[in-house]
Amino acid sequence: MNEALFLSLSHSNKIPTIDLHGSSGIVEALEKMEKELFSFSKRKDNFVKVIYGIGEGVLKERVVESVKNHPLIKSYHIGEDGFCIVEL
Repeated sequence: MNEALFLSLSHSNKIPTIDLHGSSGIVEALEKMEKELFSFSKRKDNFVKVIYGIGEGVLKERVVESVKNHPLIKSYHIGEDGFCIVEL
């Protein structure tokens, strides 16, 4: 995913969003992400914004680790403000 597309999607209100930073733990957050990615994929959405929040970076590390090898994700771009955009 190129930088211009990432910036455009980052500021769009029309992109589906998965908000993980309110989850009670990492396992719950990753399960929620998996379930919602599958749902958005079935709906034929092309891009999804995954919000993991800003903190110590533990959830961010686990999300990035997960999206790197996820079979539904074609590409991804990590933002600096607590989120990433994934292409399905």
